[in-house]
Amino acid sequence: MLTWSDGNALTLRWDEVVTDSRCPTDAVCVWAGEVELRLHVSTGSDSTSLVLRLPEREAVPPLGKVAGFTIRLDRVSPEPSLAAPPTEETYQAHLTVAPPGTLLPSAVTAISDEGWASVKRRVSAESSLHP
Repeated sequence: MLTWSDGNALTLRWDEVVTDSRCPTDAVCVWAGEVELRLHVSTGSDSTSLVLRLPEREAVPPLGKVAGFTIRLDRVSPEPSLAAPPTEETYQAHLTVAPPGTLLPSAVTAISDEGWASVKRRVSAESSLHP
């Protein structure tokens, strides 16, 4: 379990990779596949579980809202390969978090200290990341 905290306002905990059916980079596939993550999000007043998926489908979008915060899943790495599929220790989720009252930046402009966090899943240790 890994948590990311923005002071007392927002805490993200990556619970699991629900599914990862993305096409391996060294394979030819008829479908690109998808990756789906479950996050636990809590604020001082609210707590919920979010499931975010890439690519976006109607049932599960790549973003969620909790207590006015908007959380978007931009990318999950590493890309799978037949030679070296990702393990729980190597997964990284690239998220954009917009606080209440602010617009969510585009994925291209989100890579900055103000709006971008990279959360790496660790099974055996708890850590805190601060932007």
